Amino acid sequence: IMNGPKLGRTIKLENPMVRLGKAGKACAMISNRDGKYYIAHLEGEPKTRVKNQEISEARVCLNDGDTVQVGETKMLFFMQ
Repeated sequence: IMNGPKLGRTIKLENPMVRLGKAGKACAMISNRDGKYYIAHLEGEPKTRVKNQEISEARVCLNDGDTVQVGETKMLFFMQ
């Protein structure tokens, strides 16, 4: 996480699907399929952004080094 009160925190994607954000507010889902990670906006405003581009209902494939913003929280996606 790159800003806010949780600055520096790492979220491990250990489950096939991980929800980011809060229900009723801006939230997104990251899923792992066939060894690739995808993100989709679920609900709320502002819309989820990947590499500073707003995403809609369609899922977007994440690449190592992509920046992700869910609500006001900015994150960096990286693979270990």
